[in-house]
Amino acid sequence: MNISGIIDIIKNHNFTEVKKFFETSNINFQNLPIVFGEKIIRSVFASTDNKKIQLVMSLFSNNISLVGISHTQGYWTKELQVALKNIASSINKNILIIPISSVDWEYLEHFSMLVNPGAGDSFPKILQEFNISYMNYVRVHPREIKYQKIINYAVTHDVPYLGICSGAQHLILNRAGFLMQKTGNDYVSINYGSDGYFLSMNSDELYAGFNSGIYPDTIQFPIYVAHKFAGVEEKLGEGIKLGGKSSEGAVELVTLNLYQVGYQFHPEYNLQEERNYNLLVNIMKMATISKTTNMKCMHQHLLFQFENSFKKAICSFDKTMSPSIDFPRDIIGEILEICALKSEL
Repeated sequence: MNISGIIDIIKNHNFTEVKKFFETSNINFQNLPIVFGEKIIRSVFASTDNKKIQLVMSLFSNNISLVGISHTQGYWTKELQVALKNIASSINKNILIIPISSVDWEYLEHFSMLVNPGAGDSFPKILQEFNISYMNYVRVHPREIKYQKIINYAVTHDVPYLGICSGAQHLILNRAGFLMQKTGNDYVSINYGSDGYFLSMNSDELYAGFNSGIYPDTIQFPIYVAHKFAGVEEKLGEGIKLGGKSSEGAVELVTLNLYQVGYQFHPEYNLQEERNYNLLVNIMKMATISKTTNMKCMHQHLLFQFENSFKKAICSFDKTMSPSIDFPRDIIGEILEICALKSEL
């Protein structure tokens, strides 16, 4: 049977019939070319039938990381999908970008990362600043409710999250933060030592930082902006940290941690600039480990290593102090081993 026939069975038959088909078929799903596997997985996720999804995903074992992206028909989504797909193929051929068709938690649990792209909004334009309570007195687009439910799931279950433009604004709102009318310009300065500072580096820079305490003094780079609202710096919400601002003072980058981030600008539109590319690559790498790693543990250990490496940078100027790291180490590999989730027997 060809792939179209398999997809037809998934779409048009009940769970019992689909289960019987897979049990009696001789198809080795582990050896299917990824393009065929993606078609099958896309079809079953479009059905939003959790029992079918669990069945099909079990056939592919744990070799695939799914990145769910909402509002796939939106104007700002196409470029982001292309960028994420290209990045996925460059770092791990088994990352699939799948549209989110349901915000049911049993459905969302299959994803290794969740993405809310840029989109329109119903934010009140008559208020100087506002929080999530605006949803109680304006006609809210259903997409905005969906964005909030996706963020609720990600935060509750420690799933990596990427919010672009309005996706970043909704992360702030979700944490009881405030927004205001504020446009940015085409340049961002990243806060030294922030989560965003590390996420904007490439692997060579991170390696040099971990092992030698050598970090960039400043990180500034051009960005593509299209927003009319931005976070209120002093009221970003519970746990939200400022990562970077434009020269005009607009909040452009926020993080809840190293794996749940909001980019107010559109890095997907300026990937020729390496910092934009790094910001997407590093968050996508989180998708490849989230199903096998305690993400809070990973975040805490990485921050500890960053702090130690900063101390080493001080040591290089103060000869009375001894460096804490004096040989190359695979810090990230060590952390992933420490924070690996234990398999259930």
